[in-house]
Amino acid sequence: MMSSPAAAPSMTSMPLLREARLDDYEAIVALERANGLKPRSREEWSRFWTENPLYPTMGGACPIGWVLEEEETGRIVGTLSNVPLPYTFRGRHILAATGRGWAVDPAYRVFAPLLLDEYIHQNADVLLSTTVNGMAEASHTICEQTRVPVGDWTQAAFRIAGYYGFARAALKLKKAPRFLSPLVAAALWIKDRLGKGGALPAKPPGVTVTRATTFGPEFDDFWVELQQLKVGRMLGVRTQAVLAWHFGSKAESGGLHVLSVSGGDGRMRAYAVLVRSDHQESGLRRMRVADFQSLDPALDSALIRAAVDVCRQEGVHALELVGCGLPEFRAWETILPYRRALPAWCYFFHSTDPALMAALHDPEAWAPSSFDGDSSL
Repeated sequence: MMSSPAAAPSMTSMPLLREARLDDYEAIVALERANGLKPRSREEWSRFWTENPLYPTMGGACPIGWVLEEEETGRIVGTLSNVPLPYTFRGRHILAATGRGWAVDPAYRVFAPLLLDEYIHQNADVLLSTTVNGMAEASHTICEQTRVPVGDWTQAAFRIAGYYGFARAALKLKKAPRFLSPLVAAALWIKDRLGKGGALPAKPPGVTVTRATTFGPEFDDFWVELQQLKVGRMLGVRTQAVLAWHFGSKAESGGLHVLSVSGGDGRMRAYAVLVRSDHQESGLRRMRVADFQSLDPALDSALIRAAVDVCRQEGVHALELVGCGLPEFRAWETILPYRRALPAWCYFFHSTDPALMAALHDPEAWAPSSFDGDSSL
C-alpha cells in the first residue's frame, strides 16, 4: 500500500498540504512509479471514484486523497489516495475508507506523516488498511491503527497447480539454474502425492458450478440473505453494483473468474471470486481467492474443486489465499497446504468512534477476506 517515511534533509522546506484532484493523475503516477509502486492507468485510477456506487451520494464529503506540493514550483512531492467503501455492521450502515498509493519524494519524507494524519482523521466510520508492507507497518502502529483481531495476516496459504511453472519461478527467485526445473517439479509432485498436497474434497452429487466473468442480479438476492446471516459482522456490501465496480479492472483485463453454486430451488447459495495476481519478477502465474461467501456449507466443496480446476485450465501455477487461520476459509486451507511469509502484518483498522472501536476489538465482529480494503481493488 505505502512507501516508508524516512529522515529528510533539514534544509527541505515544508510543502503545502491539500486535497487531491482527478487532474493530479499524471503527477501522482510519476511519484508512485519513482517510489517503486505499480501505478494504475488513468481509467483504472479514476474509476475508484467516478464509478464507485457510494461516491456520488457523498457530496464531496470524502476526499479522493491528499497531496504535498512544493510551495515554489507546485510540484507534487507526496501523495496518498483515499477510496470510500460501503460496509454494514450490526444493522448499521458503515462508511469505510481505504488508503492506497502512499508515496513521498525522498527529500520530503519527514513530512509523510502529514498525509497519514489526514487519512486517519477524515470523516469515515472506520479505516481499513489491508495492503500494509514491511516499511509502512511501524507508521500504522504509531498512528494507533490496530491489527484485525482474527487470522494470521503475516502468511498466505497456497496450492501448486502447475508444477513445472512453479518450479521454474521458484528457481528464478532463488537465482538457481533453471535447467533443474523438471527435477524440482517432479520432486514437488511426488511430495504432494505422498500427502503434502491436501486432498480435494468430494464434490456433492448433482451440484453444478457456474463460471462467469460478471456479476448478475442474483447477487442482490444473495446479499439480502448474507447480511441477515452475518448481521453481527463487519461486512463489505456485496450487491451486484458494488461487486461489478470493485472487480471492474480485473474483469476488463480478463483476470476475473466468478464461481457460484445454486440450491435445488435455483437460488445462488455460495460463490467464490478468483483474480489473477501474477508475480512479474519470477514469472509465477498466480490466482488468488479474492472473496468467498456461503449460505450453505454443504456446497462449499464444489466451489473449492472448481477453483483448482480453473487454475489448471488457465495454466496457472498456484492458487493462493492471503491470510491464514480464518474460520470461514477453513475448508480452503485444507487444500492449500503450503505457506509463504508476507513482508508484514498487512491488515489494520482504526475508528475515531470509541464505541465502534471497542466493538471491533472482538474477533466475532469480523469476517475478513481479500475483498476488504484495497486488497483486490
